[in-house]
Amino acid sequence: MVKSNLPYSALKNIWILGDIDRDGCLDADEFALVCYIMKLKLEGYELPPTLPDHLVPPSKRNSEQALRNGYHKE
Repeated sequence: MVKSNLPYSALKNIWILGDIDRDGCLDADEFALVCYIMKLKLEGYELPPTLPDHLVPPSKRNSEQALRNGYHKE
């Protein structure tokens, strides 16, 4: 992540968006999500304040832990 040359504030926000279960680690789906969000940021897109539903990996969409940590389907 650091080699992306993105500001630390952006990297922090990307990590927060990608660490869906808030365990401080990224599993394979979360890592892929973080890579994708970094790519978007490097292309000039703004980071969303919260992770849009369509970016939540299928493996995380109905997880009870994700619900407890602020992600919920509307």
